[in-house]
Amino acid sequence: IPDYNPADKQLLLLRAIARKSKYPGDSISLLPGFDYPLAWASAEEEFLYYIRSLINRGLLAWTKEGPQAFGDMAIAIEVSADGWDYLDQSAQRSAEFRQVFVAMSFSESMKTIWIEAIKPAIVEAGYKPYRIDVEPHIDRIDAKIIAEIKNSLFVVADVTEQKHGVYFEAGYALGRNLPVIWCVKKDDLSSIHFDTRQYNHIVWDSPEQLKEKLYDTICAVIGKRTDDKASK
Repeated sequence: IPDYNPADKQLLLLRAIARKSKYPGDSISLLPGFDYPLAWASAEEEFLYYIRSLINRGLLAWTKEGPQAFGDMAIAIEVSADGWDYLDQSAQRSAEFRQVFVAMSFSESMKTIWIEAIKPAIVEAGYKPYRIDVEPHIDRIDAKIIAEIKNSLFVVADVTEQKHGVYFEAGYALGRNLPVIWCVKKDDLSSIHFDTRQYNHIVWDSPEQLKEKLYDTICAVIGKRTDDKASK
């Protein structure tokens, strides 16, 4: 599990509750014993601590529907007006997370590329790599992908094996003006989609080569971060 600090976990929880909200003012019912992973909490007690903190900060509020005390099995809350403002502001401060969304094929043949090249290159550059299939979550997969791209500083998109999802995720990131670093294995270079082949790609033959090139590109284009510990 990523080594998020309490402030990070509160923001992640607030974002999760906002995603569950159909509209501002929507009452959200939570079961602490079941929903605590929304805050990346280790247990129900830690989850309730973050709920109390967000309420005390005025970012969450009790709703008129349902129980309004921690002693009940379920709690009913909503994101407050200040909470929605805070989420808008935090979207502009995503650098606090240093997250990098990785879009790539999940095939067994690409597993080594993730473990030995892409993940360590991002970590050594001072960022936190995120791949949607690696870390546990309980959200809808499509909503989770969109949310995590929004939470990221940039995207690494390896189009080897030409998966449609990789192109979709990279395209969404470009639509949000996020930098996208494109990668592809040399023997698949000729298969790159017509709409994206004009972008500069890191062309690689081996995990070692990709790791070195990706690290150098991140440091040159994005900048190396050294003042915080990246999640490993």
